[in-house]
Parts: sequence; structure tokens; C-alpha cells
Amino acid sequence: MFPRSILEQSALAAAVVLSGIPATIAHSWVEQLNRIAPNGTMIAPEGYQRGYIGRGDPGFRGDVSDDLWQIPPNDRAEGPVIYPTDLLCAPQQKIGTYNNPKYPKLVTAPGDWVAMRHQENGHVTLPATQENKPRNRGTIYIYGTEKPGSNDTLMSIHNVWNADGTGGDGRGRLLATRNYDDGQCYQKNGGDISVSRTKQFNKAAANPMGEDLWCQSDVQLPSDLTVGTDYTLYWVWDWPTLSKANAMVGDKGVEVARPETYTSCMDVEIVDPCADELGDVKSPACSSGTGVGAKSKAKFSHTFAKGQSWENAAVPQELSGNFAVGVDGATPDSSSNTGMSAPPNLAGSGGNSGNSGSGSSSGNGNGHAGTTGSASAGHPAPTGRPAPSGNAGAAPSTLSTVTTPATSATSAAGASGATVTVTEGATTVTVTASATVDPVAGVVGEDSNGGLTVPTPGVAPAVEPFTRRRRSRIERNLS
Repeated sequence: MFPRSILEQSALAAAVVLSGIPATIAHSWVEQLNRIAPNGTMIAPEGYQRGYIGRGDPGFRGDVSDDLWQIPPNDRAEGPVIYPTDLLCAPQQKIGTYNNPKYPKLVTAPGDWVAMRHQENGHVTLPATQENKPRNRGTIYIYGTEKPGSNDTLMSIHNVWNADGTGGDGRGRLLATRNYDDGQCYQKNGGDISVSRTKQFNKAAANPMGEDLWCQSDVQLPSDLTVGTDYTLYWVWDWPTLSKANAMVGDKGVEVARPETYTSCMDVEIVDPCADELGDVKSPACSSGTGVGAKSKAKFSHTFAKGQSWENAAVPQELSGNFAVGVDGATPDSSSNTGMSAPPNLAGSGGNSGNSGSGSSSGNGNGHAGTTGSASAGHPAPTGRPAPSGNAGAAPSTLSTVTTPATSATSAAGASGATVTVTEGATTVTVTASATVDPVAGVVGEDSNGGLTVPTPGVAPAVEPFTRRRRSRIERNLS
């Protein structure tokens, strides 16, 4: 029998999907942080965001009174407008707020890889419930600073701090960009994406995730952090309602119709790479003998353990670089920018019943609107915002979606010669499938030989779409 918390979690999720009422669990925040070992496995113990309250703790509400912080708030009299005075961190997430020993700071070292995990709550697996949401289910921006301010505002940091640390007041830098949908996470439900991913990324039900597989943002910390200090991380999820379906911010002709941002603020304790506080698994900088501040780059393509449980494994595509979505001054260096996102026929196009910013939508809860950066009228486009389409470094147009015609074959014989349409930004090409049906994944994707796998007609592709890029070394080694 499952632990009670798993049963409670499953029942609550089912109730939300069936009821269509606004629900606090439809929001997202950083549930926990883990260091990532050289073999790609997450290392215990976990760390948490400031002021964290567990979902099973007495008094948990999952709203702005505890773990959630939404900008702008739903009840703003002027509507969905972001003010220059809107704080980046929730009032209960003030600097150093770690009063519950059950939820401590993460202890880590300079140059370590860290995973920040969040629940997708249907935003990935039930995309049709909300119209005109970003194709990648929103972009996550991760900022870091050794000098956090008690009055840091969203507009003074988000889309202002840049990768080289010269943006804004220069106190911090943009460390990474990630797709909210990491290409493998899911909430257990009856949707096509969930069903497909549950097969491909199957795991045993266990606390704290239950039957779900949480999404994650894997990021390498700077190698020049000061040992003996705390380092602050700001996790910013942009979830805008756009003017078009199946689009990305930065695409030509796409505007933000309604802004909405969610944030988590956390501090991590920086120790020496060889410190006892790190437990049995030290930082790679320790084993290499390079010491504090060394520019160690974990060779995950050689060390990632094949066959490990998805329960505690990092996303291999995210371990090749920190930037999955291109921004001004930082081009994509992570292959996760081609990870799966909502397919076109599920992304809120005509005929869907989901609401946009209505406050009540079926499936995943409360009809989020969206935000991408500061949306106040007249606010200038700051350094670090998404690169526009046409820019050679723009990742928004590199997120590929794949569809198959109704004539796609369900047999090995018929699969050879079936046509598959691949759309990248404004470019569409048609290729010919040469691989057999993948009975496990049931999706269009690359097989172990780099060919195409063709799904059963009518089943939405859910993971690893075919793209014209070369696979990363990590992906090739895992094939």
C-alpha cells in the first residue's frame, strides 16, 4: 500500500481535474533543491526555498500566504499590470528565512550542478485547458547574487541582470534559462502526454512525488563563489498569455496579452569542494585537485549512469549548458532547448474549451494568465529579455513540434515511407520516416540509430521530437 501522503496527493489532483475549480495546487514553485553527482543522480539531503512549508504540513494553503508568489496578483484593481515596486520575493521569503530545521538551505560548493524541482500541475500534460500559452509552457530564468537586497523588485532584476553580470546594478547575474517543461516530467492523469510520458519515464510511486515525475531546472553554479557565505538564487517562471497559440515570446508578431510571473527565492550555503558538510559525494573540484574557484566542468557525457531511476535523475539534456532559451547576450548552449513542448493540436488553438485568464478553467485549476518580464506600459526592453525571432541566437524558434498525418502507419511495413511534418519557427519541412513504430514510447522521435519512430495515428507526441540538430554527446551515449 502507498504511504498515505501519496494517496492524499492523488485524490487531490483527481478532484481538481474533475471539478474545474480554481485550485492552489495548480501553481508552481521550487519544491526542493539537490546537488547533482557526476553520474547524474541527485544527492541527499535536499535544500529548500526560504520559508518553505511542506504540502503535508499543518496549515499549508499553497497560496501567497506560504510558498506561492504571483506577480501581478489576481486581485489587482488596475488589472494585470506589473508595478516597478512589486517585490521579487514573497514577504515570507525574506533573506535568510530558514526557521524550520526540517527545511534547511542546500549546502553546496562553487561549480556544483544543482537541480531545482517543481510540479507541473497539468501545465505540461493538460495544455488545452489554457489558451495561447507559450509552447515550452513558459520560460524559467535563474538569477544568482552574493548581495541580495531586502527590497529587490522584479523589474529591477528580471530581464535586467544579464549573463556577464553587467546588467542593472551589477549585484548579480543571469545564471540560466530553462523550459518549464523539461521534456520528461508529468502529472499522472488521463491526458495523452501524461500517458505517453508515464510509459517512457516510468517510476515507482514514492514520496514526495507520488506517481508524478516533477520537472526540474538543472544549473551549474559559478565557480568563483565565496566559500563560507550564502549565495542567493532567484527562480522566475514567466507564464504569459500570448496573442497567438503555439508561440514563444520573441516570435515575430507575438505579443504578451496578459502578464503573469511566479517566483521562488532561496539561499544556498557555499562550502569548500572537499568539505565534510557535503557528505560522501564531494564536489568535482575536490576530486580533480583543482581546489576552490576552479573552473571544473563535469563531463556528464562520459559519467551519466545509464538505466538509473527517473525518480532521482537529472535531465541529461540540461547538463550540457545553462541556457536552453536564448536571451540577449547568451545563445543556447543546452540541448534541452529542443525538449518536448505542447503539440499544436493541444496548445489552445481553435475549438479548445480552456479559458484564458478567466480565473476558472477545467483540468489544471485556476486559469493562469501569463507574464514575460515587465509588462508595464512604456517599460523599455532591457538587456536579457528573450531574443527576437530572426536573431541567430534566438532559441524560441528552435523549439520543434512534430505532427503526423492520419495516414501514418501503425505497422512496421507501413511506417517506411510515412511522411512527417516538422515545424521549426516559420520553417516547415517534410521528411520520410524510415524507422518502425516504437511500441513503448508511442511518439515521433529518434530511435537508437538516429532514425524516426512513428506513433499510432491520433496519439499526441509527448517526448523527444525529431529535429534536424545533432544529438548531444550525453544523448548519444544514452541511446
